[in-house]
Amino acid sequence: MYNVIVNIGRAKNDGVFHLYDLTNDIKNKRIAGRLSGLSGPVGNRITNDSHESTIRSSSENVNRYSVDDDLPINLQLVLNGDFDAKSNEVHIGTTSNFLTKEIGAEALDLYMPAEKAYRAMVTEERAVFEGKPTGSGINYHGLGLEGLVDILNASEKPIAAFTDTPSKGNKRENRIVLVTDVKAQGGLGVVIEELDTKALTNDKMVKANKAITVYPKGNVQSAIQEAIADNRILYLDEKRSQTHLAVRKGANYPTVGRKADFANNIRRFWENVKWKNQARRDTLHRLVSDNKNDAVPHMEQHRF
Repeated sequence: MYNVIVNIGRAKNDGVFHLYDLTNDIKNKRIAGRLSGLSGPVGNRITNDSHESTIRSSSENVNRYSVDDDLPINLQLVLNGDFDAKSNEVHIGTTSNFLTKEIGAEALDLYMPAEKAYRAMVTEERAVFEGKPTGSGINYHGLGLEGLVDILNASEKPIAAFTDTPSKGNKRENRIVLVTDVKAQGGLGVVIEELDTKALTNDKMVKANKAITVYPKGNVQSAIQEAIADNRILYLDEKRSQTHLAVRKGANYPTVGRKADFANNIRRFWENVKWKNQARRDTLHRLVSDNKNDAVPHMEQHRF
């Protein structure tokens, strides 16, 4: 007898539920310490048997695009409260081909703050039970671990993409909204990614792209219409968007979408990103110059 941690996913091809083995990943990575549900060290307690013909590798299902094989394990650590969020953000994988080829993003590693991942997965009821903060500006989306991974995977082939709405203080210039075809809580799963930014890994800030939040969105069609009207639309898969969005009688967003100059909108997006990054560099230079020791305080280094 032995303990095992598994990820259960549904096969797309035959509609049958299969068991995806994660034990190889756990042993190969030699995860330190103990995981919830295990009575001994991971390396000593988990073993594989010979059922390779019936239990497939997790990478076949989970790593459909560029998502990290270890993502389900790390997300489970986040849920258990065992993820080292003080030194790391959750490594999602690498930037998708869609963002690099269609939008022109740099092929950087993709991260997600552990707190944001937790809020995407759990309900507010669970958060309250576990003593997490609630209130204005704090939202819990209840997607679950599998739901979060599914939406992240689907975001690499979105049905629409547009720049985020401007915010007070112009803090969203480098954020893109990716609309997926994953149904979630009466809407569609949406990912907001921040491009050309910084992420925390091993106590260091590195250049990266980040998934800021993942959530179900109910008014997707209105959001797409507003993005087209504001020249924020970057991509629209007309066929798939009409399949997954109920087009109201008289609505003309698909026609407008065909006329949208995606190239100009993408160019404008990157001009805004460049402007924002230059403003950050100017601020950092000023902070360094004003500091008597010619050194930026530790917290300011993390901020930029």
